[in-house]
Amino acid sequence: MTFPPADAHADPEAVALLRSDVQRYAIERETHPSYTQLVNADLHDANLRRARLQGADLRGANLAGADLSFARLSRARLDGSILRGATLEGADLTYVELEAPILEDLDLRGADLRWIRWPQARFVDCDLRDARLGEVDLTGMQATRCQLDKAALDKAKLAGARWTECRMAHGAISNSDLTGAQLGLSVPYEVNFSGSNLRGAVLPKQDLFGSLFVASDLVGHDLENLRIAAASFDRANLEGVALRATTITNTSFRGAKLRGADFSNATIEHTFFDGADLRDARFHGVKLIREVSFQGAQLDGATFDGVDASAAKLELGGTVYANGLPR
Repeated sequence: MTFPPADAHADPEAVALLRSDVQRYAIERETHPSYTQLVNADLHDANLRRARLQGADLRGANLAGADLSFARLSRARLDGSILRGATLEGADLTYVELEAPILEDLDLRGADLRWIRWPQARFVDCDLRDARLGEVDLTGMQATRCQLDKAALDKAKLAGARWTECRMAHGAISNSDLTGAQLGLSVPYEVNFSGSNLRGAVLPKQDLFGSLFVASDLVGHDLENLRIAAASFDRANLEGVALRATTITNTSFRGAKLRGADFSNATIEHTFFDGADLRDARFHGVKLIREVSFQGAQLDGATFDGVDASAAKLELGGTVYANGLPR
């Protein structure tokens, strides 16, 4: 992190022009390179909507309460700047430099935050709905009371992240590193975790509706006593996962690795395990309802003691089992 000298000052003409006419500033900065040097500038509560500030040096600038909606801030330097309460809806913040920032009460709806490197960042009461966060490094980030509906995090580094009282629906955290993360999401509805590494992560003890975990790594996770509906765990690694007393409906585990998984006392309805590895899995006391398919699954060593299949249509064609014949 590089903070500017306390006695450094921005060009007063540039600051005045930004405050009065952002379109004129965009023209003048082309012939006045010094206009991009906005160190320690006082721009609090300024109307900077659609301002062209890409590559600008805004270190130490006071941008509290400023309207930066749809502003171009790509590759800007913002270390030490004050951003509390700023509006950055739809802003381009790609490649912006910030080290361990504390971001409070920011409107980042629809903002483009791809390729940022902000490890240990703290987001408090921020609105990140529809934000684009592809290929970001937010290792160890903390998010408190943030809204993330429809946010897209793809190929993100989120190891060790701590989310508390956050909301995310219809969003994506796909192909990402979430090892050891604690995801305190109040409404994890239709979230796409496909391709993500979730080893050691703590998922919210909330019901999972419409979420995708295709080809994700959930080894050893505790998913017991939940309701899982319209979800997909196709090709996911779920070895040793606990699904005890969980209600599973309209869900697919096709091709999943479920060796040693525990489904004891679960209710499984209209769910597909086709081609899954269910060796040594436990289905003790499970209730099967409607169509439940195990076609082509591996069931060596799986146990089905006390299974209630009276209301089920079982599909077992091509299933491989030994010592685990359903009964």
